[in-house]
Amino acid sequence: PVPLVAADDPAAGFLAGLTARDPGDLAAALSGAPAASPEVRLALARVSIELGDLSAADEIITAFGAEREDDWRADWYRAVRDLAGGRPGMAAAMFDDLYDLMPGELAPKLALAFCAELQGDTATAAAHYETVWRTDPTYVSAAFGLARTRLAVGDRRGAQAVLDSVPRVSSYYVSAQLAVVATTVRGSAPGELDPPTLVATGRRLTGLNLDTERRDRFTAEVLEAALAWLRHGGDPGGATQVLGTALDEHDLRLKLESVYRHLAKLADRPDVRHAMVRRANAVRPRTLL
Repeated sequence: PVPLVAADDPAAGFLAGLTARDPGDLAAALSGAPAASPEVRLALARVSIELGDLSAADEIITAFGAEREDDWRADWYRAVRDLAGGRPGMAAAMFDDLYDLMPGELAPKLALAFCAELQGDTATAAAHYETVWRTDPTYVSAAFGLARTRLAVGDRRGAQAVLDSVPRVSSYYVSAQLAVVATTVRGSAPGELDPPTLVATGRRLTGLNLDTERRDRFTAEVLEAALAWLRHGGDPGGATQVLGTALDEHDLRLKLESVYRHLAKLADRPDVRHAMVRRANAVRPRTLL
């Protein structure tokens, strides 16, 4: 979470009008701010952290804290800086102090969850993530964090249930649904899958509004999982289809070859294009000629 911009800051209107999302573009835009107001400096600190320039961020935060000793946001950005610098323990101590300062606030609890996750304390992370997600479902990052903690302890279904709880109206709904697809097929042993799961995963993917490249990439993952399941001795038990392709080795290979060749055409880098062509050649059905 990012602290809200103070409405009475001289540059509040300027900051509200910024549309750049790339940190580099945002840094350039901030350099043209009408005044080096407190909010502009905090924004520059945040962007510096995102760009990996922690020394620049530290200078800004130190100066800000010296001028505004009672402003809790100096400690917030110090903690974020420590997180970015690979010091989650130090960050957690500051976020804990901030939570004591603002008991009941969800932002520091979410930050504490992330710190605990980075330190390998899955149980604490899961408890914090769940509290945040159940209290305020607008904190979608808490749902993804909770799903990660479920996966960390091998609870694949639990992770999928959390991701499925992200509402359709959320701008992260599609990402959550793709994460369900990914958790179903990635890392699953072929014996853990079955025709109903493969079919349902394909239907879930079909129901999402995706760009062509993302659809093809996830289609390939699902069909690769289906092929691995079949080669592991899976019995389709009838004319079952996954993403419009029969659960038959020849048909799956043919479809995968087509998908990989299409991804090769879409690739904008030679190495990616060559990798897709190699995959297409590797998976294509075997012939005698």
